[in-house]
Amino acid sequence: MTSRILLDEDIPRSCAEALRARGAHVVALRELAPRGISDEDVLAYAAAADLMLLTGQTGFGDLERFPIDARPPMLVVGTGDADIWAPLIGDLLLG
Repeated sequence: MTSRILLDEDIPRSCAEALRARGAHVVALRELAPRGISDEDVLAYAAAADLMLLTGQTGFGDLERFPIDARPPMLVVGTGDADIWAPLIGDLLLG
């Protein structure tokens, strides 16, 4: 089964490339739309497209604003040193 991932606009392109090279289906917001999409719209898109959200924004952890039962799966990561953690994310998600 191919992992289906939405990369938030704060995730570097190098991460998209690394995950695609490992066989993941990756949709990168940087490639789709101008910056500044609301968090609510990001989550709605991920849910509608059945994508897991990969983001660097810790605000998505606000359970009052984004209840767990009303959002798609997500992984929040630090956005620095993407060359180091992108392969680790690939290992975690793709085995």
